[in-house]
Amino acid sequence: MASRRPCICAYFAISLDGMIADEEGGISWLAPFEQVDVGFDEFLGTITTVAMGRRTYDQVRTFGEWPYGGKDVIVVTSRELRGAPAGVRAFNGPPPALVRQLSGGDMWVLGGAALFNAMLWAGLIERLQLFLVPVMLGRGLKLFSGTPEEEVIGRQIDLRFRRARPHPLGIVELVYEVVAQQ
Repeated sequence: MASRRPCICAYFAISLDGMIADEEGGISWLAPFEQVDVGFDEFLGTITTVAMGRRTYDQVRTFGEWPYGGKDVIVVTSRELRGAPAGVRAFNGPPPALVRQLSGGDMWVLGGAALFNAMLWAGLIERLQLFLVPVMLGRGLKLFSGTPEEEVIGRQIDLRFRRARPHPLGIVELVYEVVAQQ
C-alpha cells in the first residue's frame, strides 16, 4: 500500500465579509460559536506540523494551556522564542523552505493571514477548509489579502469544490482543493 503525500492545509473560521480577526487582531467575535462542534479535534488529530506566524503564536500563548502539545510547531519569526513549549521552534525563511520542514505528516497553516497568503500565492496550500461564521465585522484582518509580490499579483488560483456542510448556529463549512495556479 503506497503512503500518501503529506497535505498542506488551511483551516480557518472566517466572517461572512472575509475577516479572520477584528481590527485589533482579536477573535472574541467567535465566542458565541465556541460550543459548536465542527470537527476540530478530528482535524487536529490528522496534523503533525503546525505552522504559524509570530503574532498568531503570541496570541495563542495568551489562551492558557498550550493546545498543540505533541505537534511539531514552526513559528515563522525573526525573533527568538523565549520559554517556548516543547516541540516549538523558530523558522526564518521563504515558504518553500518552510514546507521542507514537514515532519512527515500533514501541515496546518494556522495563521496569520500574511503567512497563509505567502504560502497560497507560492502554490503551497493544497486544501482550504473554511468555516463561514454568520457575523460581519466590517473591518479587520482579511483572510484573502493577496501579497505585495508583484510577480504573483493577478495570477488566478483554481479550486475544486469538495463539500459544503451546515453546522449549528448558521456556520457553514466549505472545503476546496487547490487545483492550479495560472
